Amino acid sequence: MKTPHTPGPWVFTQENGYMEIKDGDGKTLQSNECYYPYNSENEADWHLQAAAPEMFETLSQTLRQLVELMFQFGPQIWSDKRQIIYEAISKAEEVLKKAQP
Repeated sequence: MKTPHTPGPWVFTQENGYMEIKDGDGKTLQSNECYYPYNSENEADWHLQAAAPEMFETLSQTLRQLVELMFQFGPQIWSDKRQIIYEAISKAEEVLKKAQP
């Protein structure tokens, strides 16, 4: 799926009090010293950043519900999809950890 925002992964780094977010090509999107100025070409990135907290909460809730369903209905129901589900849970946990300060 083609998205209008700058493709990820975006990377947050912090070193000696200097913080920045770079895109996959290493271009600085935001830092202590500069911000990501709005223009019509990067409007989608602004919307993505604004939606990030809600996406984080939605992913957190989805992950909790998926784990609860697995325990509630037992492993026999999920046996043919178990590896896919565990990989999805692992990836979701990995993404959620990135969002933590």
